[in-house]
Amino acid sequence: MSSTLKSIFSGFKSKKHKKIASPVQPETSASMEGSSTSPCDVQPEQSRPSPSPDRMTGAAPSFLSNASNFQMRDFQYIEVNQTAGWDLLVEKAAHTALYDSGARFDPPKCDEDTRVEVTSEIMGWIQDRGAPTRLLCMTGPAGAGKSAIQQTIAERCADLGILAASFFFAAADDTRNDAFPVVPTIAYQLSLASPTLRSLISAVVARDPLIFTRSIEKQMKLLIVDPVVRQRANMDIVDMPYVILIDGLDECKKEDRQGELLAAIGSCLLFNNLLPFRVFIASRPEIVIYNALQPSGHLHHAAYHIQLDDKYNPDSDIERYLRRRFYEIARRCLDPRAKTPSWPGDPVLDTLIRCASGQFIYAATVIRYVQDPRGSPVDRLNTILSWSQDSGAGNPLASLHDLYRQILLRARDNYRSVDDSREDLMVLIHVALDDTLAVHRDYEKILFPENGGLQSLLHDLRSLIDIHAHNRVFGPSNVRQEIRALYLHHYTFREFLTDIWRSRDLHFDWARATRYITSTCFAHAERVLALDDMEVPREDRELLSSCAWILLYILYNRPPDLKAVAQQFLNLNLWVWLSFDAAPSSVAYHFCVVIPSVEEYLYDRGEREIGKRLADAWVAWVNSSGIKEHCIFDEMYPWTGMAPCAQCGLPGGQYTWMQSLALPGSLS
Repeated sequence: MSSTLKSIFSGFKSKKHKKIASPVQPETSASMEGSSTSPCDVQPEQSRPSPSPDRMTGAAPSFLSNASNFQMRDFQYIEVNQTAGWDLLVEKAAHTALYDSGARFDPPKCDEDTRVEVTSEIMGWIQDRGAPTRLLCMTGPAGAGKSAIQQTIAERCADLGILAASFFFAAADDTRNDAFPVVPTIAYQLSLASPTLRSLISAVVARDPLIFTRSIEKQMKLLIVDPVVRQRANMDIVDMPYVILIDGLDECKKEDRQGELLAAIGSCLLFNNLLPFRVFIASRPEIVIYNALQPSGHLHHAAYHIQLDDKYNPDSDIERYLRRRFYEIARRCLDPRAKTPSWPGDPVLDTLIRCASGQFIYAATVIRYVQDPRGSPVDRLNTILSWSQDSGAGNPLASLHDLYRQILLRARDNYRSVDDSREDLMVLIHVALDDTLAVHRDYEKILFPENGGLQSLLHDLRSLIDIHAHNRVFGPSNVRQEIRALYLHHYTFREFLTDIWRSRDLHFDWARATRYITSTCFAHAERVLALDDMEVPREDRELLSSCAWILLYILYNRPPDLKAVAQQFLNLNLWVWLSFDAAPSSVAYHFCVVIPSVEEYLYDRGEREIGKRLADAWVAWVNSSGIKEHCIFDEMYPWTGMAPCAQCGLPGGQYTWMQSLALPGSLS
């Protein structure tokens, strides 16, 4: 070795280095001519050098031991203070998001004998290291108990020593309602599992203190993937904790951040065989994760998907939960009524289970209210069962209604942001929930003409509402059609929507809804009627027929602008289109109930002329349709169980107020 090089090393070794309090030692790097390895490069296990005694004892580093016959120039020595990197990592991690965080004290979790089937399925997937998918996504309605299941799984994995990291989102907590803290929080927890990982991760942060401003994918690669892969030389990867849990992805406020996190997980963690991780994500089925799991989504083939539904028999779990909790409440309380064997009783339990609709949040809300020590549990349970705004008591389901409001407000804002000229989302939901409208052929195409139909309403509401298909029963018996209708996951959600005291500013205006329905139907009718008769395709004729039947239904409900609706109905002569979708039963109902009711209503308000025109036109259409009056009345008989009136044919006693009208058009 040259004298110059010897003098360099002599001077370097004589330099005193500041001792670092952290057990993690400074990292060194040298820039030299010849072969070198970056601190982030992955080295094979066989070629990785063992730490030198100097490095292990904290003595000054030495370089190139026993080296000879080479030259080195532009030598640089860089000392990285890993303590600063560790401190910054701790600062960026969201301690409130950990499964055992004090900020989440007494988190919901499953009782020992509830949710047994689904938790067993999840733990089976987690512990099957040979399973082909590394991602498990569990979706379910709001309040289905996803967080309780996730908490239970976290505690079990921690007990088994396989929990690598957890992150519980919460929309109301600014420290954990964004995806950016996810990677540093996971990296922090991985660091606790291994001093080597802590050293590697801290060094990355120390070298680039702005790393937390990088994309989520970049952070995940540098802070999780690369350090874990490099650690393979020092630790058998099989022995490393490998379960990563993420709960409440939908609680991440920004949808683009949700998508970015899912994309990063997909690209960084799921297909790298050098990594041990299995990732379990729980979320409401909102638009980002819903689309990702669809057949065309980027996670469809990569994920094992569990949907919390009736398959897991939630009603029996809810019953066990309620019985246990009521027993504990009765044992602790001082009210002797609660200590009787008949409290709360099977009929009450059946009511609570029905109201829960398979969602644990209702049962948990009931128990939380009933067990409050400031009142008798018997009285508080009675309040839940009989509450109304006039009862004088506070709303016992306020927290559940707040959840509904939170979801609806967010959905309405997102819906409006696409096109603020569209009808209000709440009006459309109420229209879609009308069971009578849903029996008419093509009602979805008429009332929800946007691409996707009903699906266009549910982008942010799948945690409360779903779409079920069923056979249509209205219309001729030889014509059957499958129709889609909204299905509510929560029994109490319909009560919330229809009760102004519960929904407040979200309560719908029925007059506005009927205006939307009539304007939409008349717009379709005018478009079709503007075509030449020979040019009207059959599907448009069927569409026009459905418009006519829907408008008759609106007339029967007596909208505020009844006269205008009836006038336009007559002007467009929509009677002639009813026969495309007519059955004797539907004709009978309108002949004997709807038209007389509307006629009487108009007559009482001084609109005798238009009422008579409406009834006369209806009778004329019935006569021209070939449907005989006796067919109509024969159809009415099974509904009422009473023989028709001998004079007018109407079912005796059932519609006595109509007997003065005789048949439609009889007012004089």
